[in-house]
Amino acid sequence: MTSEYFATLKIKTKTNKDGLRNNCKKCQSEYLKKYRLNKKEAIAEQKKLYYKNHKENIIENAKQYYKDNKDHALEIGKQWIVNNKEHFNEIKKIWTANNKEKVAKYQKQYHADKQIQKLSELREQGILTEEEFKIKRTELLAKM
Repeated sequence: MTSEYFATLKIKTKTNKDGLRNNCKKCQSEYLKKYRLNKKEAIAEQKKLYYKNHKENIIENAKQYYKDNKDHALEIGKQWIVNNKEHFNEIKKIWTANNKEKVAKYQKQYHADKQIQKLSELREQGILTEEEFKIKRTELLAKM
């Protein structure tokens, strides 16, 4: 099939000046698959070089995207965890083993937060006075 044939079909593309395709979508897809397989290393090298030269912009765009689409990003993350439970648990074990100090600090903070919530409930029920609550809260925060 020739480009004239595709011109008669009026199959549009943005890559050619005339806006028409030289081949069908299926043929183009097959060609690109073969091209990517044959040029895998060159493409990987181009990607590394591009990332190296545009690292700040890429990171800033990713942060902005996450900020604009936080709910969607969190939902995708949750779905990934559900679909990859075993892999996620392996990653979690490795991270926990490599970050014992952070884990311990988080656990202390979480425990203190829970105790402060309980103290707050006791204060609201009238079991603790405001002054007793403040003293206990200060003690818990000092332990962190």
